[in-house]
Amino acid sequence: MKVYFIALLQFFLLFPLQRDRIKMPKEFEKPEKWLEADKRASLGYFQKPNPELQTMDLAKVISIVNSERDLKKLFLARDWCRENYQLCFPILIEKLTDTTYVGLTNFIDLMVPGRNEKSWIYGHGGVVNEDIYIRAGRASYILNQITGEDFAVVRVKTDYNILKQFKKAWNAYVKALKKK
Repeated sequence: MKVYFIALLQFFLLFPLQRDRIKMPKEFEKPEKWLEADKRASLGYFQKPNPELQTMDLAKVISIVNSERDLKKLFLARDWCRENYQLCFPILIEKLTDTTYVGLTNFIDLMVPGRNEKSWIYGHGGVVNEDIYIRAGRASYILNQITGEDFAVVRVKTDYNILKQFKKAWNAYVKALKKK
């Protein structure tokens, strides 16, 4: 409960005026890569639907991105954002320049290049190219998973100026979405 309250407090303190935050169009045509990502998700390439998703809300997702170390929770946040992208996109784009280290647990068979190669069981498992040990990497990971894009991947030790460019690129992506 304490972490949830802190995340809610951070949300209201960090984004009090939100005038310059990009807004998603209410209705738009999803680009081809986004549709392909939706199809992969529906085929079960990602974590299957979880009843815990029904108990989540935006504040809980922000809390997970900001401070949750459990990989399974991060996957839940990703899945919730996939269904609620209208709410999540602007906040995730804001987080692309937040290099706060969070850490990660329960990542057996998942490698993050530059972070945990020594603990990876070689020969099987998966790779996440984004640095999901930090907030910016988590935001990048979720945005890329939702849309199927890969033009802005936050890797270990990505320069801050590059992160600012990624933020601009995602803002441009949202502005370029074709309205229905």
